[in-house]
Parts: sequence; C-alpha cells; structure tokens
Amino acid sequence: MMSKGRDGLILVGLYTVTFLYMGLIFYLSSLTSIDQPGPLGKIPEVDKIEHASEFFVLGALLSLAFQRTPTLTVRKNAWSLALLVAILYAFTDEMHQNFVSGRTTDALDLLADTAGICVASLLGAWLREARASGRTTDRPPVTLTKAMPDSEE
Repeated sequence: MMSKGRDGLILVGLYTVTFLYMGLIFYLSSLTSIDQPGPLGKIPEVDKIEHASEFFVLGALLSLAFQRTPTLTVRKNAWSLALLVAILYAFTDEMHQNFVSGRTTDALDLLADTAGICVASLLGAWLREARASGRTTDRPPVTLTKAMPDSEE
C-alpha cells in the first residue's frame, strides 16, 4: 500500500505531465506547417493517424490522472471524464487553428482526434473491468492439453 504522500506526488506528476502534453499539442497547433519527414510525407492523410495517436495519448493521460484523484466520483468515472475533457480540448485545438496563419479547422481532424480518444477510453475501461474481475495478465498462463483416452491394444 502506498502512502498518502507518495500517492499525492504521483497524482501531481500525472497532472503535470498531462498539462505539459496539452501544452505540446497547443504548441504544435500553433506552427504554420509541420513537414512530414521521409516516407511519412508520401502517405495520404497521414496527419489523421497523427491526430488519432496524439489524442489517444491525451485520453490515456487524463484517465490515469482522474483514476488517481481522491474524489470517488471522479475515480469511478475516470474514462468518461477523460473522454469528455479530451474531446473538448480537441475541439478547442481545432478552433485555435483558425487563428494560425496557414492552418484551418478541419472536421476530419476532429474526428480523428475523437477516434483516438475513444480507443483510449474503451481500452482503459476494458482494462479496468479486467483488473476488477481478476482477468489480468498476472495470472498463470492457461495450458491447453487434450485428454487422450488410454488405448490398450
């Protein structure tokens, strides 16, 4: 069992990393353009994969922070809250791009952001349920053996 002091430090660390990551997203959205290196630039709509990945991480960070929050209501609804906060942030991120020279708001980017957030949320909820029901990876592996009847000939 962890001490309250250590739990508090972990919580502060999670929120700090989450807010720094949100700042990184804001910074990247402030850039006029981001050139894709090497072969990535040749993949059509590669930015949608980047958006989904970027907001998958945000959804996961938010949910981890919310799961550690002392308030029971927040902890119990961590994945739902992460979903809501991350989608709202994705929306404001797209609106922010309207004010950046050379950037525009793109509904498909918002859709990609939302997809990444939803995957993180669903995966997190599934992992939480698996942990709560005892279906975790720390159990011994299941071995499959076929019972062979003894044949005497």
